[in-house]
Formats: sequence, C-alpha cells, structure tokens
Amino acid sequence: MKPKQTVRPNPYRTNLENMMVYPNPAKEADEELTFARLTAEAQINIYSLDLRLVKQLKTADKNGGVKWDMRDDAGRILPSGVYWYHATGKMIMERRNSE
Repeated sequence: MKPKQTVRPNPYRTNLENMMVYPNPAKEADEELTFARLTAEAQINIYSLDLRLVKQLKTADKNGGVKWDMRDDAGRILPSGVYWYHATGKMIMERRNSE
C-alpha cells in the first residue's frame, strides 16, 4: 500500500501575524533593522511619512527574516525619523508522507 501524502502549511511561518521588527525604535547608532518571523517568501516595502517608497526588501534565503541597512534603494543613508512598512508574504505548503 502506498503511503498517504498530506499537504499542510509550514508550521513556523504561515502568516505575518507574529512578525517582529527590532530594534524598535531604532537609534542613530543602530546600523540595521531586522524584520523577523516572516513567511518564506515575504516582501517588505518601506515608506517615508509622505508615503514615498524608499526601500523594498525580499526574503532571499527563506530563513524567516531580512535585515535593512537603513538605506534607500539608491544606497543613500536615510535620515532618522518615522517610516511606515507594509509586509506581504506567501504561505508555503509542505508535503509529508504519513505511513
């Protein structure tokens, strides 16, 4: 008899409900900001207060996190201040055989 195959979500990062950002608030001495507990294929868009997109980050290694060096997409260091972020993620399904 062939083993039964089940499809279930990855139990660790199925949504962005428990996403973390640290350090928060970031200080001028901080060199990077970490977005953690992301889905395997997440994207973070970072906006200035006037809603101008300043940086777009994507998880590359599917480890559930991404770091931001607090630079814009052109590589310029951004001034200290308040920035908005919008995170989206794709749920990854795993296939497991059960006997």
